[in-house]
Amino acid sequence: MDNYEFSLKRLWLIPILMFFIIMLLVAFDSPFFNTKNQYGVQELVDGWDVINENTGASFKNIALTKADIGIAGNYKPVTMNCTLPSKRIPSGALIFRTYYCSVEVYLDGELIYTYAKDILEKGHMCPKHYNVVPLPDNYPGREVTIVLMPNEVYSFSGFAPIYFGNVEDTYRTILESKRLPLLIGTFLCIFGLAMFITSLYLFVYHNGNIALIFAANISFDIGTYILSFNDLYLFIADADEFYTFIEYVALFCIPLSIIIFLIASNSYFRNWVFYLVAVLDVLIIAYTVTMHLLNIEHICNYLSILHFVGISEAVLFIVRLIMSIVSINKKKDDEEDIVLGVVQSKSTISSLVFLIGVIIFLICVIVDISLYIIRRDFGSNFERHSNINFFIIGSLCFVLSILLNYFFLSIEHISVENSAKHLKGLAYTDDLTGLSNRARCELEIASLGKKSREGFSIISIDVDKLKTVNDTMGHHMGDKLLKVFSDALKEALNDADLLGRMGGDEFIAIYKKGSESLCRSAMNRLVEEVDRCNSKQTEFELSFSYGYAICKNGRNKNPRNVYMEADKKMYEMKKIHHKERESL
Repeated sequence: MDNYEFSLKRLWLIPILMFFIIMLLVAFDSPFFNTKNQYGVQELVDGWDVINENTGASFKNIALTKADIGIAGNYKPVTMNCTLPSKRIPSGALIFRTYYCSVEVYLDGELIYTYAKDILEKGHMCPKHYNVVPLPDNYPGREVTIVLMPNEVYSFSGFAPIYFGNVEDTYRTILESKRLPLLIGTFLCIFGLAMFITSLYLFVYHNGNIALIFAANISFDIGTYILSFNDLYLFIADADEFYTFIEYVALFCIPLSIIIFLIASNSYFRNWVFYLVAVLDVLIIAYTVTMHLLNIEHICNYLSILHFVGISEAVLFIVRLIMSIVSINKKKDDEEDIVLGVVQSKSTISSLVFLIGVIIFLICVIVDISLYIIRRDFGSNFERHSNINFFIIGSLCFVLSILLNYFFLSIEHISVENSAKHLKGLAYTDDLTGLSNRARCELEIASLGKKSREGFSIISIDVDKLKTVNDTMGHHMGDKLLKVFSDALKEALNDADLLGRMGGDEFIAIYKKGSESLCRSAMNRLVEEVDRCNSKQTEFELSFSYGYAICKNGRNKNPRNVYMEADKKMYEMKKIHHKERESL
């Protein structure tokens, strides 16, 4: 296996590769790739009057970036107004994003735009929404008033940027600021879908690893959340309520997808603690979705619970993964394969690749959740700085680590499996009969005491008159006799767990069940099969002697002694057959 493992000296290439990919993505997200706007886009920051009736906060002629309005909620409006620029722009509009509130826009006291008033009246969750407010030709210098009516206890505590400009230019500016999440989110969704289809096919038709299906689900969930959080679905479909709901469902499903993947792929997670964690995640999702759909409590109000559960599970995962890596070194000399990732292996390096990706992802998740809490509860204008950049980079590293782990271990698994089959064929197969040879039989006998919980049965078989055939007809006929008998043995005892040739004219059959009736039935079938062979050919007459011994469940019996007992009974029958031939 050493020929197929990556050297420890090459492990440092993995973080360097990930760092290089991250730097490329950061460069891709730089303003260097932005397109120049035709008419220009202006963010309306200064000169606002703001009143939040929920907290009583009031500001005059303030920049929105500095307006610490506190919590907006409880159906108490937030009113803000300013004077529009005097510059005239073709197809001019105000474009801004709102959270969990209805919107009314007035121009010099005249209502020109409204959104989500009907949703508010029904008591449903007002979705995230990009408001596009077309302005009349005579807008320059007029006063615009925006009234936001929040319908949650905590709807928002600040303002997203309010853009003034040409609609096409503004859309382009917003999308260019989301280039990185668009790229990574789309990649993860497509990659997850492709991996799901491939892994499902491999699982059904080629005995593939079920963990890959859950890995695909992780990628798709994360990609969906990244695209939804950054409002990218809102630009391609007019279904704000659905995509806001999907954002939360995808977020709530990520911890569940990860824990199921780890349980399916990693033997160290198959214990009651992590089964309980998985059940808890299922219950949280079922409860929150049900409460939302019944319009009892909106799903956005359970975010703090998810953060607490997510951080707790992340710490638990990291500790358990580190413990699993430490215990790998203690199991290197064991027969049993180590399971860490998506393929069984004894490769510590491939497991470390997976571990690195998981730790990077979980650390990034903890960082983003911590920043969210700090900005929301201790900062001001949280919505303006709301992002999940750490989560995006961590997610990419995590999915790539799964891909690399599977790629490395698949190559190793295929190589080792092919080599093992080839060596096993050379070392454990009898050339003449195609049955297991003595070495293979001895190994199986030695392992019977460990593997056979239902006991085991050993049948010792000896072909009669082989020496006579060799002496009178030649060794080539003796070989033919052995070949014909081994074919009969395969046909009659096709249900045996092992058929082998111990050497010369001695054969063995092993059943991993201690049953005398099973042995008698097997020998009766072999007698019938030998009789059929004798009726088809006249060159020699096949006959055999046998003896069997069994070890039933619960008896502490040495398999070697059981075989010797069967062999002794076989020789007793052989003596009887010999006396019968002498009397004839």
